Amino acid sequence: MSESSALSLPAKQGRFRVNLPLLVCKLFLLTFWGSVGFYLSYISLYYKQLGFSPADIGLMNSLRPFFGFVAIPFIAIASDRFRCRKLVLIASVFGSAVVLVILVMLHRPPEVPSCDIMEKQIREFLNLNISLPNSKLLPEEIHMMLIANQSWLYEQGRLSVLFVVVFLVCSFQDVIRFSAACQGNVAVLDELRRQEGNVDQYGWQRGFGCLGWGLCSMASGVFLSLSRTTVVSCGIEHTISDYRVSFLPGIGFYLLALLCALHLTFTYAESPNDAGNQDLLSHVLPVVLSWHYGSVIVLLIFLGICNGAIWGFLYWHLENLGATQSLLGLLIVLHAAVEFLCGSLSGWFIGKCGHIPVLSLGLFFYILRFTAFRLLTVPWHFFFTEILHGMCFILTWTTAVSYFSKSVPPQCGTTMQGLLIATHHGLGVGLGIFSTGLLINRYGAPGTFALYAVSCGLFLIVFVLIQWIAKVPPSPRIRKNDESVKSRPEEDGEPDEQETQETESLLSEPSTPVEEKAKLSIQLPLLKLPTKVVKQQCSGEGK
Repeated sequence: MSESSALSLPAKQGRFRVNLPLLVCKLFLLTFWGSVGFYLSYISLYYKQLGFSPADIGLMNSLRPFFGFVAIPFIAIASDRFRCRKLVLIASVFGSAVVLVILVMLHRPPEVPSCDIMEKQIREFLNLNISLPNSKLLPEEIHMMLIANQSWLYEQGRLSVLFVVVFLVCSFQDVIRFSAACQGNVAVLDELRRQEGNVDQYGWQRGFGCLGWGLCSMASGVFLSLSRTTVVSCGIEHTISDYRVSFLPGIGFYLLALLCALHLTFTYAESPNDAGNQDLLSHVLPVVLSWHYGSVIVLLIFLGICNGAIWGFLYWHLENLGATQSLLGLLIVLHAAVEFLCGSLSGWFIGKCGHIPVLSLGLFFYILRFTAFRLLTVPWHFFFTEILHGMCFILTWTTAVSYFSKSVPPQCGTTMQGLLIATHHGLGVGLGIFSTGLLINRYGAPGTFALYAVSCGLFLIVFVLIQWIAKVPPSPRIRKNDESVKSRPEEDGEPDEQETQETESLLSEPSTPVEEKAKLSIQLPLLKLPTKVVKQQCSGEGK
């Protein structure tokens, strides 16, 4: 068991007391997600500048998360099994910085040798003084089509090789980024247990990650705008940006996150040979396969699909409606602000409503957002709907993280967090980007958003019914204490003083939100404890 850090200052009442171990957690989340915000927000534009077609970009963005979905559970199980969480965290953060160095070194493939002939033909065609009354392919529209898909500018063989290299590098980046996020979550949850005794304030810590993402993403957009230059290729004018101004600060923030990661602490089982440490899946699988927790896992996958649709196509939809880059930049700032606010208030929401009601409320807000996406046609009106972004994403995610951290023993924490990240950010987001692209191609953006709104409504009804019917499995702490009492022989006579004190402290301890939701399934075994103790005490007195 790792020792509690001695860096905590004297406790002060209130949320804003100075707590150095938790401050390190906040700084790690701020720098780690800030580094991700520097490059990930504009990675599709980087792909376009390398010469990839829109189809190639869509394929890459939809397939990359699946690598994380496959790999992260195995990495998480190994880090729990071999007690190497900190090593995995440091390797993942350092590997993410190395990947950005590789992306900085990549360059566009050479242009086609016949560019001079193509330039002459394109210029002659665009300067034709003729009218095309029955055609939509006017010179200006042809110009925009050539800019949107620039793959024709480069040698196709070299471009295909570059696509494979970038796809593999960025897929590996997703795997180690998910791994670092998983280990970071576990470190924060462990520190909250040591310092606060409750993990429901995880959202307050995670809000600093959202703040880092938003600020660094906005700064990256400003840097890229300032680095824009206009070039002429084959007679076509187009703008390019120097993405080193985005990648290099991201590398710097990764190194800062690495420095913070060195000071994070993790909690393990008392002994490497502990039974819970030897058979991790025996604790995790019953939770995942139960109706109660299993339905929440399916909910996370569905919410990941919704997030994939929004993250992949909302800005594209707004650009089609006429939104400017300034408006999109303001939306990024708004998203970061509401995520930070909702993250800081998530503990209060959980305490007042409970975990399952908060998850249901978040799904309801997705219905409102997708309905607004279907109806609104003026870009700046989306400011009113995007206030709900924090309620939809960060509130539901942090609630699920804190909820599942209570469902398994601490030595299985990385395994459970890896499963959550794999299902939500890996499988869910990947399916969301891929399926939404197909749906928009067939039904258009408004029709697709309407389908999502209806799907969210139906899923909400099914989820609430399952939660109403299904019982909550007992928490690991309750199971452990209950089994220890059942295994005590009846003929042992009077219990010792330590067992009596443990029983009384268990009964007097305030119940957690998980227990409140399962008064019939969890607290009934506890009512047997004082009865058994009283009987033994009475029999002892009779003797």
